[in-house]
Amino acid sequence: MSDSRDDILREQIGDLGGEQPTPDHGLGVLQHIPGQQEKLTEDEQASLDAFKAKTTAKRQVTLQVNNDVRDGWIPIDRSLLGKRSMFYPEDWEFRIRCATTEAIKNWSSIEEETLPVVNNIINEILRTCVSIYSPSKGSISWKKINSWDKFWFVLKVREFTFSSGEQMIQFEDYCTNCDNALTYTLQSESLSYDFPDDDVIENHWNSDKMVWEIDPVKYGVQHDVIKLYCPTVGKDQAIIEWLVSQNESGKQIDETFVKFLPYMVDFLPNDSTLIDKKLRECKREFKSWDVDTFLFLDEVRRNIVINPSEQLSQRCPHCGEEVRSTVQFPNGIKHLFAVQGGHKKFGSK
Repeated sequence: MSDSRDDILREQIGDLGGEQPTPDHGLGVLQHIPGQQEKLTEDEQASLDAFKAKTTAKRQVTLQVNNDVRDGWIPIDRSLLGKRSMFYPEDWEFRIRCATTEAIKNWSSIEEETLPVVNNIINEILRTCVSIYSPSKGSISWKKINSWDKFWFVLKVREFTFSSGEQMIQFEDYCTNCDNALTYTLQSESLSYDFPDDDVIENHWNSDKMVWEIDPVKYGVQHDVIKLYCPTVGKDQAIIEWLVSQNESGKQIDETFVKFLPYMVDFLPNDSTLIDKKLRECKREFKSWDVDTFLFLDEVRRNIVINPSEQLSQRCPHCGEEVRSTVQFPNGIKHLFAVQGGHKKFGSK
């Protein structure tokens, strides 16, 4: 963040925490007599305790927000996530900050044909530029971001990093309704998502436990209640590293099993040995499914996934219809955080 932006932030928050006006201790204010304790009824005491707990929590959140602002973090309005917000605990608060110089360097040097490398660089942006806070639990790991939201957060960071509109990524297409030329701008608010059916969410998503709960017996399949979890950035990373190690060891990979893995575990430990043990347990469970159970759960998996669409949406300024176009990176994904240096361009690549 530039010095000028720091000055603006300091200007905005400089008065916080200063002297507060002295309250008017007039008629109606409880006066405490030294050495004596006011007697409260049980209801009054319970109300007072609840008020203290609430104000303490609010002070803690305010301190957290103020400290974050001073460190360059800005809060994200959760409503911008739309329906995807329901797949996070209600008290989670998201914040972002500008991409670091190191992250931009790493992003600009991406070898796009190498999936693990691309995934690592995306995770570096999330690790350094996205924070999650819960008033009840404190800081939450960035690894808890749901898989389908990672690109959305990356674009949010990009938009804040280039807040003046520089480095826009645009491409041309045509309206499928009126055939007029359109210019699409790649930004977070234009991303599209495919969601589970509303009745599937209503009947099977447990927002208190953050888990899908499905009773196969209700669908004619003899199996205990199944719990499935949202895929997250952290689980994806651990699974990718496990797959690489399996491949290096010459072990055969069951691609069908891998599709179920992110849904079968709530989290994966950091230790590679414990990860291997946990995933082997999942493999045994997967192999225990009979044909009916597998076919049912495969149908479940396909119906609870949230898919980021490869299309951008916008309203056509000519005919007023909503139109979509496939996302394009005219110069490759590495140019998401590319910056133009002061030197003359070298070559054509």
